[in-house]
Amino acid sequence: MPIIFLLLFSFCTHASDKLTFSVGVDLFESVSQNDKLNRIDSVFKNPLASANKLSTGITLKPFNFSEIRLTYKTNSLLNFSESYTTQGGYNLVIQSKAQSYIISHPVSRKIVPHFVASDIISITSINGGKDIVTNGFMYGFGLTYIFLGHNGLSLTYFLPSEKFNTKYSYGLSYSYFI
Repeated sequence: MPIIFLLLFSFCTHASDKLTFSVGVDLFESVSQNDKLNRIDSVFKNPLASANKLSTGITLKPFNFSEIRLTYKTNSLLNFSESYTTQGGYNLVIQSKAQSYIISHPVSRKIVPHFVASDIISITSINGGKDIVTNGFMYGFGLTYIFLGHNGLSLTYFLPSEKFNTKYSYGLSYSYFI
């Protein structure tokens, strides 16, 4: 519902410079509080072992007097599960879907700090057992580097989450802005 309101507001004001769409690829890794559940290899060492999540987003610059931007980003449209072996020898299969709400404010034409609240649904199976479903919010912050006009590379750090049993999480995203 909030997306429909943002779209209608932007199109009704005829402010095409206020609305930006994006498509991208997100890599995400969590470090568990239980070391036996952590990956043997990081997704940054072997990105193809991760479920490279395709994401879409819409960004709105709601005010003419401010550079603040509000973004809704989701990977729920096209999503893959991932399978890996943990340090404790467990075989994990995880499928997660995220809807992220991002507030950003550029500090220059190329550097954009951001704060994010991600609504995540995670379905985990350990050694082929019963699915464990966890849902809730994770909060974080990061920086986006804009290059070649329409490309963005973001690094985001997520705070510890008791619900998801994480010490911390981090993500690397590439986005192309349309």
